[in-house]
Amino acid sequence: MDLKSVRKWLFCITYGLIFFFFLYRFDDVLDIISTTLNILFPFLVGCFLAFILNLPMKAIESKIPDKIQRWKRPVSLILTLLLFSGVLYITASMIIPALTETVQIIAAAIPDFVERIIDFLNEHNMNASFLEDMTAKLQNLDSELMNFIRNLSTGLISSTIGFVSSIVQFLTTFIIAVVFAIYILISKERLLCQLKMLLFAHCPERFAKQSIRIGKLVQNTFSSFFSGQFIEACILGIMFIICMTIFQIPYALLIGVIITLTALVPIFGAFIGCIIGIFLIMIESPMKAVFFLIMFLILQQIEGNLIYPKVVGNSVGLPAIWVLVAVSTGGSLFGIAGMLFFIPIFSVLYNLLRENTWKQLHKKKLSEKNWKQ
Repeated sequence: MDLKSVRKWLFCITYGLIFFFFLYRFDDVLDIISTTLNILFPFLVGCFLAFILNLPMKAIESKIPDKIQRWKRPVSLILTLLLFSGVLYITASMIIPALTETVQIIAAAIPDFVERIIDFLNEHNMNASFLEDMTAKLQNLDSELMNFIRNLSTGLISSTIGFVSSIVQFLTTFIIAVVFAIYILISKERLLCQLKMLLFAHCPERFAKQSIRIGKLVQNTFSSFFSGQFIEACILGIMFIICMTIFQIPYALLIGVIITLTALVPIFGAFIGCIIGIFLIMIESPMKAVFFLIMFLILQQIEGNLIYPKVVGNSVGLPAIWVLVAVSTGGSLFGIAGMLFFIPIFSVLYNLLRENTWKQLHKKKLSEKNWKQ
């Protein structure tokens, strides 16, 4: 038996033992993976934050004159951080006051809304005693709310240590993630060069080149998807704010911001915002809620057929049927985050599979007649 065969058998035996250990101690392996992810979580968040911030940072850096080449990176990074902080501040300043005012209006409108339902049921000789009880309870809403806040305060005081530790852990994770993201953005070329050096030093040359090519495909796909999805969501939210303001539909600003945020999730996101909007508007005027639904369907058609193809287009290179599969699969496994990330992941796998399929077909010298019959 030659040396090559011995290495092959040793390779198979080694990985067979590792695979058997994984199956035999599967629970322990999951615990190790979970512990490792908890340790690396701030750095993973930092990597994702760096990836998102790198999108506007590259655009800003390209606009800075070459005369200040030495300061292009620091200036673009500072402007990007200021832009990101400004977007968060403006979003919070729009949502929090509008949400507070909306809650107050809804709390004041609920008794009248229930009374209108009672009158409607009475006109049709329907039993509305349970709604009358609900109205009586709503009249005591203030005292019940104060009791709830008092009980909640007592519970918070009894668990102060746990609450403070959670806040400290969140702030620590956030600070580590931001600092790590800044380090990545400052020295991204050097880090990328070091990663390529590791690949070529410890892996076969063919594998290293293929890994770099796939990495570029992943980067381009994710960048195109996230930037296009963000722009498309902003356009859709602005359209709703303008149309709702023109037709005097209530909560235009709040619903527009909600739809902008939920529209970041492909396909189903805007419908979640629509359901929330219908609920808010229906408390004040059921007819306006119906009009809002009609307006949503019209704007959704305009967005889906005109805006989305122009803004996002075929940037991810994934047919519509597989977009639906990606969103459904990601949502079932990982919730909203899965719905957001699985589209570019599926797109990368789809493009690699398509490329390999054509390569194998050309290698076999098969004509298109074989699969177009």
